[in-house]
Amino acid sequence: MSGCSCGSDDVRTAPGCTSDDECEPGETCVVALRRCIAERDLGPDEEPDATPPPPPPVDAGPDGPRRRDAGPGCIDMDGDGYGERCDLGPDCDDTDPSKNRGERCDGIDNDCDGEIDEIVMDVCMSCVPTCRAIGEPGPDGWDPRDDNSANVEVDSDDALTLRRIDARAYAMWIANSDEGTVSKIDSRTGRELARYPSARPDEDNGARPADEPCNFSSTGNCPSRTAVDQNFDAYVANRAFGNVGTVTKFAGRVSDCVDRDGDGMIETSTDANDDGVIDPDDPRELVGPDDECILWTAAVGGIGSVPRALAIGLATEVSPIGDVWVGTFADETVCQLDPYTGAPRTSCVRTVGLRPYGAAADRTGRVWFVNLGWEDATNRRVLASIDPVSFRVTFASDLPDSIPPGSYGIAIDGDDHLWVGGARAGTLLRYDISDDVWEQADIPAGGTLRGVAADETHVWAADSTRDSVWQVEIDTMRVVREWELPTVRGPIGAGVAFDGRIWAIGRASSSAARIDPVTEEILEVPTGLGPYSYSDFMGFGLNTFAEPFGRYHFTVEGCADGESRWETLRWSEERPPGTRIEAWVRTAPARVELQFEDWIGPFTMSPADLRAPPGPVPPGLYLQVEFRLYSEDSRVAPRVFDADVTGTCFLDGPG
Repeated sequence: MSGCSCGSDDVRTAPGCTSDDECEPGETCVVALRRCIAERDLGPDEEPDATPPPPPPVDAGPDGPRRRDAGPGCIDMDGDGYGERCDLGPDCDDTDPSKNRGERCDGIDNDCDGEIDEIVMDVCMSCVPTCRAIGEPGPDGWDPRDDNSANVEVDSDDALTLRRIDARAYAMWIANSDEGTVSKIDSRTGRELARYPSARPDEDNGARPADEPCNFSSTGNCPSRTAVDQNFDAYVANRAFGNVGTVTKFAGRVSDCVDRDGDGMIETSTDANDDGVIDPDDPRELVGPDDECILWTAAVGGIGSVPRALAIGLATEVSPIGDVWVGTFADETVCQLDPYTGAPRTSCVRTVGLRPYGAAADRTGRVWFVNLGWEDATNRRVLASIDPVSFRVTFASDLPDSIPPGSYGIAIDGDDHLWVGGARAGTLLRYDISDDVWEQADIPAGGTLRGVAADETHVWAADSTRDSVWQVEIDTMRVVREWELPTVRGPIGAGVAFDGRIWAIGRASSSAARIDPVTEEILEVPTGLGPYSYSDFMGFGLNTFAEPFGRYHFTVEGCADGESRWETLRWSEERPPGTRIEAWVRTAPARVELQFEDWIGPFTMSPADLRAPPGPVPPGLYLQVEFRLYSEDSRVAPRVFDADVTGTCFLDGPG
C-alpha cells in the first residue's frame, strides 16, 4: 500500500481529505485518517502487505484525530495515543502507530532512536511482540508539578532528586495571640502575605468567636505554637484558656484552598493594597472565619485542657504528610490528629509527670515533648518521647544536678541532638538522643532563653530579657555571638528560614526581626498583636533534619485491546549512604480511577519484578508509578535518572 496526503508531504500539517474527489485518480480517501490511499497491483510472486493499516482514531475533533482520554487538544494522526499535546506524550512518527515512545520486542525501531529492541531485549521477561517497554522520562525530561510531585526537583544532570529549598517554604506562620489571628509572612522579604483567624468556630469544635481577643483566662482562642508539614501547610494550637482548645489547619497554597460556597473563586486574605502589611479593618485583606484557606478546626481535649505543644510527625508509607501531634498542658496528654481532617487517630496518651509545652519529631519517627520548667525550679524531668506505633511514652534521663533546672522551647538538629531553652536559669541545654546525655552551653548570665532553632551548623536561641538572639556552635557548644535587636522587644521565638536567615519573634513589640548571618543586616517588620510563636514555624526542622522526603509519579498506558499484564520496573539511580528510594505502583482500567486504588510496594531494588511480592500487581490498562525519595541527612540526596516499565498484552484476555 502507498499513500499521500492530498498534495502535502507532511500528513500532520496537511489540510486532510474529506472525500474521494480530493484524491488523485485511483486513490480513495480514508476520512478517519484524512489520507488518500491507493492500492497497487501485486505481481505474481508478491504477497499482500502484512502490516495492518493503523487503527482509526476514536474521536476526530476540530483539532484533528484525537484518541479518547488522550487529553484536550491532542493531535494523534495514527491513533496510537501519542502526539502533539497528548497526555501520553509526543509521537516520534505520527504516521506509523508502531512508532511512538514505547519500544516493543518486534524487530522495529518503535521509539525512533535508531536502535531496535534495545530496551525490551534486556528487561522483558519473554521477548515477544506483545511485550512492550516504556521509558521515562520522555524527550522533555522529568516534569515535577504540583499535581504529580512534592519536594523534588530536576538537577543539573537531569536526574530527579530531593528539593532542598521549596518555594512554598518561604513563609513563616506567626500566631498573634492577643488578637486571635495567624500571620503568613514571606521570610525573604518580610512582607505579610495573609492573615487568618486562628479558628473557624462551629458546633462541633466549640472554638471561641474568631474576633474575640484573648484575656488569658476566659475569652479568645489565644493561639500560640505553629507547625508546618511536608506540604508546607500550616497548623496552630489554640490554648483557649477556660474553654475548649483547638487546632486549626491552613492551606499553604491557594490551589489547596476549598471553594466552600461553590462560586468558582477562593475568598481568602490577601495584601490588596500591596503595602506589605495586612489591614485587619479591610475585609479584602482579613476575610474572617469564612476564609476558604482555613481548612479545618478540630477540638482537642476538654474545657481547660490548654493545647500547647505542636509538631508534625514523619511521612508514612500511606501518606506523604505526617500526623499532627498536640500536647495538652493541663491534662498532661498527647493527642494524634489526622492531618487531612483533624479527626483523632486514637485515644490521647497520658504523660503523667510531664506537662507538654513544645514538641519536635526526630528522624526515627518519635515525637519529643518538653516539660515546662519555668514555673517549677525543682522539676528535672525535662523530656519525654512517644513512639508513633506503640504509643509508648519514654522519659529521658532527668536533668543532672550540675545543670540549673528550667526548660521552655525545643528544636532538633542534624546530629541527633535536641536543644532546649532553659528559660528560668538562662541556660541552653543539649540532649543527645542516642546516648541519653545532657549538656549545657556556657551562656552569659542575666538572660531568659525561650525559643530555639537549629540550622546545619548553629543553634539560635531567643533571649526575651536581653532582647537578643544567641548564636551557638552545634559541635562545640561555643557561643559565637549575641545578636542584639534594634527595636524588637521580648523575643520569644527563633526560627531558621530556608534561605539561611534567622527570624526572632518579639511578643512585647508585636514585631519580628530577620538576621542575615552573612551580611550582618537586621530587618524588622510588624506582626499582629502579641505574637507568641517559638516552635518550628517555617517547617525547617521537620523538612531538613527529621527526614527529608519527596515523591514523583508518572502514568503509562498498556494495550488498548485485551489485557495488560505488567511485569518489570527498572530504574537507574544514585543512592548515597543514609538515603533510600522506594517505588510504589497501582493499576486501574481508566486513568481517572487510579486515584482510588491502593499503592502496592515498596519495591526497593531495580529491576523489580511486579509479579512478585510485595505484588503481584494486578492487570490494568493504566499503570501509575511513584518514586519516593528519602534522606536521613539533609546534606545528601538520592537521585533517579530514568526508568523503564515493561508489560505484555494478551489480546485474548486472561489465559
